[in-house]
Amino acid sequence: MSISLEREFKTIISADQAAALRQDFKFAPAFTQTNIYFDDKTHRLAAANDALRIRVFADYAEQTLKAQSSGTVDRRIIEYTDRLTLSAAQAAIASGHPVTEGTVAKQLLAMGFTIQELSAFASMRTTRQECILPAGKLVLDWSHFEDGYTDWELEMEYTDHAAAQKQFAAICTQYKITVKPVQNKIGRASKHHVKKS
Repeated sequence: MSISLEREFKTIISADQAAALRQDFKFAPAFTQTNIYFDDKTHRLAAANDALRIRVFADYAEQTLKAQSSGTVDRRIIEYTDRLTLSAAQAAIASGHPVTEGTVAKQLLAMGFTIQELSAFASMRTTRQECILPAGKLVLDWSHFEDGYTDWELEMEYTDHAAAQKQFAAICTQYKITVKPVQNKIGRASKHHVKKS
C-alpha cells in the first residue's frame, strides 16, 4: 500500500518528436502496462475528476485511486495504491469490479461508493519508457486504445516544481513541442472505448 502526491507536467507530442527524444535521452528499456478503468453508472468519479484503475504489468498489478487534493502552486492528486498479484487482478477484471480489500477499497467506501456499483468501462495499453534527469523523471508513453487510436504523451514527474518546470520548458523548446492541456488517460480511454454488442 502507498499514498503519494502526483506531481507532473505533461503534454501530447508527435511520433517524430517522440523518436527524437528516444534518440537523444538515455531511456530505460520499455515496459508495457494495461489499464482497466472503473466508475459507477453515472460516472461520479469522473465528475469529481477522480479515477480508479487496475494496472497490470508483466508480473504483478496495482489498484490505484486518484483523488483531487487542494494545491495552489502546482497540480496535486493524491494516489492511493495497493499492489496486487496477477491472479487477484485477473479475478477482479473478470468480475468487472475492483478488488474489494485494501486501502483503495477503504477509501472508496469513505467516499460513499460500494465496490459492486463500480464497473469496468474502458481500457488501454501503454508502452512506457523512463529517464531520470536532474529535475525529475522524464516519462514517454505510447498508448493504444480500444478503437485502434494511438498517441504519444510526454511527462515530467517531480518533487521540485520550479526546477522541473524550467527543465520541462527547455526540453519543449528544444524539440519544438507546443504544450497544451492534456485530457487524462481515463478520459481518452473512455473517448476511444469500443462498446461491445
